Amino acid sequence: MNTRVSPLIAAALTAALMTATGAALASPKMKEGGCHGKEGRHALHQRDDGARHERMQQRLAERQAQLKSALQLTPAQESAWQAYAAALQMPAPPHQRPGSGEPLTTLERMERHLAHQQERQQALTQRLQATRQLYDSLTPAQRETFDRFHQRRGHAPMPPTNG
Repeated sequence: MNTRVSPLIAAALTAALMTATGAALASPKMKEGGCHGKEGRHALHQRDDGARHERMQQRLAERQAQLKSALQLTPAQESAWQAYAAALQMPAPPHQRPGSGEPLTTLERMERHLAHQQERQQALTQRLQATRQLYDSLTPAQRETFDRFHQRRGHAPMPPTNG
C-alpha cells in the first residue's frame, strides 16, 4: 500500500481549504465586525460587566464575612478591619468609567492603559497598607487563620529553589 500523497492531491486540498477560508472571511458576519458581530470582540466581555461586577462584589462580601467570623475580632481590632475591608472594594467596571465610549488613537489608548495601571498600583499599595495594619493588630492565632484563609486555593505550593 502506498501511503505517499501525490503533489496533485496536496495541491487540490490546499486550494479547497483556501477557498473555504476566503468564503468565511468574506461572509457578511465577518464584515460586520468579525465573528463577534457588529459590537466587535470586546462586546462579549462588556455585555455582562455590570452583572459580573455585582457577583464579584457579593462574593467578596461573603468571603469578608467568613474571614471576619473566623478571626473573631475584638472591638480594638474593628477599626483596622474596617480599613482593610474598604481597601478591598473593587473599582467600577471599565464601561462604567467616564470617557470609555469614544474611539481613541493609539497614543490615547496607550496613555489610558498606563493611567489604569498606575491606578491599579496605587490601589494595591493602599490594600497592602490596610492589610499590614490589620495583620499587625492580630494575635498569632488570628494571623495563622488569616494566612490560611489567604492561601492560594487549587494551586500546589511553589517548590523551593536551589539558588
